[in-house]
Amino acid sequence: MKRIFTIIAALLITSIGFSQQVTIAKWTFPTGNAVDTLADQANALNSTKSISTTGGVSGIAFKNGATTKAAQATNWNGGVDTKAWQLEINATASAKIQVSSKQTAGGSYPGPKDFKLQYRIGTGGTWTDVTGGTLVAANEWTTGVLNNVQLPDECNNQASVYIRWVMTSNLDANGAALIATGIAKIDDISITGETISGIDNPAALSLNVSIYPNPCADILTVNSENELNKIEIYSITGSKVSELNQTGRNLSIDTNKFQPGRYFLVAHFIGNAGSAVRSVIVER
Repeated sequence: MKRIFTIIAALLITSIGFSQQVTIAKWTFPTGNAVDTLADQANALNSTKSISTTGGVSGIAFKNGATTKAAQATNWNGGVDTKAWQLEINATASAKIQVSSKQTAGGSYPGPKDFKLQYRIGTGGTWTDVTGGTLVAANEWTTGVLNNVQLPDECNNQASVYIRWVMTSNLDANGAALIATGIAKIDDISITGETISGIDNPAALSLNVSIYPNPCADILTVNSENELNKIEIYSITGSKVSELNQTGRNLSIDTNKFQPGRYFLVAHFIGNAGSAVRSVIVER
């Protein structure tokens, strides 16, 4: 029988609290340069996240958008259920995740008109439709809009959530067969969520990572049945406050430098074998 520490049982019965909706990552393509593939607003976990195309779509260019610039691509022909705009977020300590975006389908070179929003958990997950995530793009920025479409609870508190806007027909904005020169644009992508203020990820508990004492006023001990190679500490607002790059199954963290309050400890397993999240209280 696997060893389960009393502290884990205590965490399981901790109440759940949420804060107001805050930005996880946002793309508005403000400069029109290659750096715009990176989120121009993001919390600490998502500052290096980028948008891309998949399935054989062209690389991204930046042209006129809803306000400043927009991401633009061609080669959408024949791309039903495969060609898409795609990005990944780290939703650790986030819940009630919502997606907003705007799409157009070209002008003189009409692009694909039919899309749907999908998600998957990690690289090995299955692409799944998001309720309320279908859209029809036109030659303007008001038709192909998703406004605060909520992802399923499965996405809450996950270290890797992929999101894509995938084609669902091979028709262009005029209803004709889509050709390679057809242009699609996407702009004003916003991923928001509510910060979890008092719960661990139940799935991660099966990985048998324990922390003690909790609350902690001095040295926090992290025990794991699997080899760890890094520990990160985040505030409840998503800011990274500490990182420990050591390997082992028993690691110690000095919490004296932290202000009193609640934090999230993210324990990373060696060999990219996932991570586990634990809530910890620092007190004096």
